Amino acid sequence: MKFISKLLGIDEESNLRKAAELDDPSSSYRLALFLIRQERDSGYSEKLREINSLLMTAAEAGIIEAAYKLGIRTKHDPSNTAYKWLRHAAINGHLDSAVF
Repeated sequence: MKFISKLLGIDEESNLRKAAELDDPSSSYRLALFLIRQERDSGYSEKLREINSLLMTAAEAGIIEAAYKLGIRTKHDPSNTAYKWLRHAAINGHLDSAVF
């Protein structure tokens, strides 16, 4: 049973979730990436708000790649959220975000 849960990523998700709940920005970022991978596999995300919240936690803690991913994910948002995070990433040296 442990092999099956590990194969499905259940252990990884629960461990990352526990660490993220303890306000670990790195774990928040890694959990967001884990959920994004699941989103790609299923084609639709029911966890869109959770992913964006995790990315925002990581971006606010200084993880530049999280700021870039958050900016890309919110680029169709009518607020300036995408611009804010892409600009933040670009100022901190993220070359891809400078293109946007």
